Amino acid sequence: MTNAEIRQILQTLPADSPFFHRSVFGRTSAATAFQDCLDIAYFELNIGWKIAYLYYHADEPLPAFIEQTSIRRCYYHVSGISDPAISEARFLDETNTTQSRLARAMLFDRGSSYESIADYLKLSDEIVRLNAELFFNVHDRLDDPIFVAHHLYPETRAVHLMPDYVQQESAEWIMRRLAYEHGWRAAAQFAGTEPLDDSSQSIDKQAEALERLSISNGMLFARAGCLNSKESPAIQNARTMVAARRKAAGNHPEVIDPLMQLSFNPEYSKLFQKTVTEEALTRLRSDHEISGAEQGGELPGNK
Repeated sequence: MTNAEIRQILQTLPADSPFFHRSVFGRTSAATAFQDCLDIAYFELNIGWKIAYLYYHADEPLPAFIEQTSIRRCYYHVSGISDPAISEARFLDETNTTQSRLARAMLFDRGSSYESIADYLKLSDEIVRLNAELFFNVHDRLDDPIFVAHHLYPETRAVHLMPDYVQQESAEWIMRRLAYEHGWRAAAQFAGTEPLDDSSQSIDKQAEALERLSISNGMLFARAGCLNSKESPAIQNARTMVAARRKAAGNHPEVIDPLMQLSFNPEYSKLFQKTVTEEALTRLRSDHEISGAEQGGELPGNK
């Protein structure tokens, strides 16, 4: 379900709906602001399942305005009319297998579809869609940055500053973030279902991507106040990469990088000189020539 559909349902449900029962959202009294319940409910991932189950549990029919097929099927299922597809979708949500973890992570990939996820995980389209709409409603809501941040970075990106982040954070949380930031294949590589060697990209392209990611990461944490931290790997890695680019620029010291304002340890460039590709060096020189021509009012090839 999309954000618009969920908001419409929540705003149309009456205040005394079983869905807003005080025990569901921790309401200690009837005086608890109804708007608070709406705000909490909006971020629920299993909102479809919860609506169906709570109306069944209260022995009330679903409101007529709820037209979503998945919720209606779920209501009949919990009422005793067995629906095998919903049973499988629920099983997928409740298990902690590589397949289930990867299914949840792939739903954070904006480039994936229910069909492509089902095809990769060897599941039916129906099960993947029911799982997403009833138990892990993420994929149709990726256009809301607040919703995404709430479920990927509830404590902000500062989590990446934790020592031994990969060892301390759960594998599934890492996979979800990888899928959102870099696509489902990165999550699959982390899960071990895809080869680590990505033959779809050249070594030069991968080195360039690593350089870009390191500098972007370093810039973020530099702006966040970690610039003077001696123990920030993000800053140190960024400095290393920029030093390597500075070395590669050779006779073009005026070529400025975003982190040139940082202080550099000259030894960093020695460690990474060999990672700078000829393609990157050519691009830097080309950019410098174009910049110089623009300043002189002439571009290469123009008379």
